[in-house]
Order: sequence, then structure tokens, then C-alpha cells
Amino acid sequence: MDILFKNDDFVFSYRVGGILIHNEKILLQRPKNDDYAIIGGHVAAMETSMETLKREFEEELHAEIEVDNLLAIGEIYFPWGKSPCHQICLYYNVHLLDDSIPMDGVFHGYDELDHERINLDFCWIPLEEHNITYTDRHIVEDNPTYEELKEWQSRSGLPLKKFFNTSGLLYKNMRLKDKLPNMTEEEQLRLLATDGMLVKRPFVVDGDLVLTGFREAEWKEKLI
Repeated sequence: MDILFKNDDFVFSYRVGGILIHNEKILLQRPKNDDYAIIGGHVAAMETSMETLKREFEEELHAEIEVDNLLAIGEIYFPWGKSPCHQICLYYNVHLLDDSIPMDGVFHGYDELDHERINLDFCWIPLEEHNITYTDRHIVEDNPTYEELKEWQSRSGLPLKKFFNTSGLLYKNMRLKDKLPNMTEEEQLRLLATDGMLVKRPFVVDGDLVLTGFREAEWKEKLI
């Protein structure tokens, strides 16, 4: 049973997606007459998110993958029919273990949702298609400095709390939910600079644009 709950007021969805990149192209899926989406599906009860992702790639593409690392957590709100949907989605980097799918162009497959077949196009999309270039920085291994964080917070105009990884174990173990309100911004910035695990990820800096955490609609609006 999928972790997908519906009532008269809203829908809750727990999903997982795989980021598969090859030759500077990302593999996306697109239902007929719809937008591109990251390949994946709803997590089943008593199944780990990584198990789900492997199963979804095997069912939809007949491809075997290895799950590498958790890249981002998305909290997304969108309409589901006539009801609002609150979705939590985990995004993992993945790589192929075989050569069972085309490595370029478009190919076809299908998925099922609510016992209904959905035809899908699987498309290799160049990362530079939207003229997006980036420099990757592993902020856990190379965590931002106090000076960088202070400048980014000033540019963004965001409250400092938006920079904290409030869902992280370190944040919870340090009981920062209770401590931050009693700390000055200076103290909070210096604390953030001590450990990249405290910083919300993914984190994008482009001039005066600063994005913390992945929200698909916001990233599409501001980056594309």
C-alpha cells in the first residue's frame, strides 16, 4: 500500500525521486500533455525510500540502479484534482548498473496510479538547456564560513531560521528549536559556521538570489 492518504480536505503524499545524470543530461519523465518530473513514485508502507526507488526504476524502465546519496528533501504543495496536496519527497542521486535503457533521446514507458495506466515519455534533457551553469560545493565537507553566511543572509533578506536544517538530527540533538530564540543573530551565524550539517540543503547562491531548501515551483520560477 502506498503512503498516500486522501480525505475530504486534503491529500498527503510521500514520494521518492531519482536524479540520474549521464553525459551532462538528466533523465526525466513526462506524462502525455504534462510537465517534466523526476523519476520515482510513492513509498510503500514498510518499504524504505531507497527500496522504493530501485523498485520504481525497475517497474517503469526495467533498469537496475544503485542509490548513491540523499540530495534534497522537498516539501511541495500543489492541487490534486479538486483537493490541495501536501507532499514530502526525498531526492537521491542514483546511477545505472546496466545498459538496459537508451542513453540519449526519448523512449517510452508507463506507470500506474490509482489502478490507472499512465503513459510516459522518458527524456534525456541537457542540463544546459535552460542556460543553467553551476559550481558544486559539498557544504558538509566544506561548510560555509561566518563571513559567507552573513553576506548571503544579508543578500537574501530571509530570516536566519531559513538557513538552519531544522529537520536534521544535529539540529534536533542540540535542541536548537528551544535555544535559537534566545540567541543573537551573531551567535546563530557563528553556530551555523561550525558545521555544514546545520545548514539547510540544497543551497543556491547566484548574485543576490539565495535559495535554501528545495521547493520545485520556486526553483523553476527563479532559476529558469
